[in-house]
Amino acid sequence: MIELQYNCTKMREQKDFDKAQTHAMGKRQFCQNFSSSVLNAWMELYNYLKPGKALDGTVALEIEVWSDEMELYPADADTFTTLLLSGLEEVFGARQVLSLVRDPGTHIRCSAVVFPLDKRIPNADKYLNKIFQEYPNDKVKAAIERKIHSKFAEVLITGEGTSEDKTHLGYMPALINFKPAPYRKEYDTVLQYHAVNMDSQVQTMLPYDKMNSITNRVITYYTSGPEKLLFERSQKRNSDITPDVFMDKVKDYINKMYPEVQGSDMTIILSRIYRAVFENYILEPLINADEISDIMVLAPDDIRVKIGGERYTSDLKFIDANDYGRFIFSLAIRNDLDIRNNAINVFSDTTSNKNFRMRFNITTPYINSSEFPYLHIRKIAKHKRGLNYLIKAGMLDDTIAAYLVDRARNGRGMIFTGKGASGKTTLMNMLLDKIPFDKSGLVIQESEELFSDVHPHLMFQHIVQNSTYGKH
Repeated sequence: MIELQYNCTKMREQKDFDKAQTHAMGKRQFCQNFSSSVLNAWMELYNYLKPGKALDGTVALEIEVWSDEMELYPADADTFTTLLLSGLEEVFGARQVLSLVRDPGTHIRCSAVVFPLDKRIPNADKYLNKIFQEYPNDKVKAAIERKIHSKFAEVLITGEGTSEDKTHLGYMPALINFKPAPYRKEYDTVLQYHAVNMDSQVQTMLPYDKMNSITNRVITYYTSGPEKLLFERSQKRNSDITPDVFMDKVKDYINKMYPEVQGSDMTIILSRIYRAVFENYILEPLINADEISDIMVLAPDDIRVKIGGERYTSDLKFIDANDYGRFIFSLAIRNDLDIRNNAINVFSDTTSNKNFRMRFNITTPYINSSEFPYLHIRKIAKHKRGLNYLIKAGMLDDTIAAYLVDRARNGRGMIFTGKGASGKTTLMNMLLDKIPFDKSGLVIQESEELFSDVHPHLMFQHIVQNSTYGKH
């Protein structure tokens, strides 16, 4: 038995039509709807039907069908192609097949362009495999193959047998018919995210390595050296050692110990120390980037970010392991965490950034199979993603949105589930504001991700753990 091979390509732009026209150039055309070009054939049908627009921008679908096992004489090849056309017309409709050509030669290789109309809207997904969209679904394949099988009995019909019976081996049907997904470069190539380091863009008088060295030594002096107590006092809430007091002492120390630091170099070093001690240090550009949802530090020189579900490696790096360790220690002190005795630490920061709330998760080498702590930062926009935003972004359509809002107002309960960064918190945050204002609610959460600036009677509480001030 011979199993036909397929490849499908969604057509959205002019270049897609140019590519399809190249496939059709100089070959015999079997489609009666074809005019002077693939694009013209599509435009004639589009102007006649005046359909709606597909959500994903698809306007046509190119389908390639071939078999490297099947060799036919020209007359038989013509019959094969005519039957293929009949199968395509059965699936898509006679008027919606815009082009069908066959390569010259004895091996079968055909290319068709169709208008995948569904209720007056182009909808290629209806005809494609839900997982592997490079292939038509089994229903489409079977319809085409039945037409061809009527004259060429050796052609296998999808779902009505296999080219080799493997059921005695105990394989599931899904495994017998398995086809791997097309290769993606992300399988073994690291995606890079370029972030602009605030300091690296400024011209310095001292060499950059010298600036790093002085910064490192000064931070060490205050965080783990003779002035460690002063540093720890500066991290406490309502301390007499305010950031201004602390930085004045740092400046005096630099003037005394490193007189070569002058002018703008002093400003740069003080800025770096301030960010390391009181802010989020080199991670600030990543925190401020709207497109980044998550930041994960796996090592001093391995900072990963998530953008739209894809993970990238940032080109930002800590100076060394000591620099990273001091940053983690500073975070812990500022947030009343005892990371020496607690291996897992979760806390929130809702004030340091004007655009984002942040959930921090620190795990230490006590449980990590690594010499470094792991730091994960999840960002939640302070300005909520409203209902219209979520619809435009493709999370919801109008029907689903109306249903969920009604259930938030009138339902008895709702469960949200999904993988990380799939939008659970974003959707919950939006629906919290839809709870009727004559109702009340209590939100109990691990960290301060859910909030409402609209509802008059929602209370919010978070879990407290690992406090250095004892139990509360």
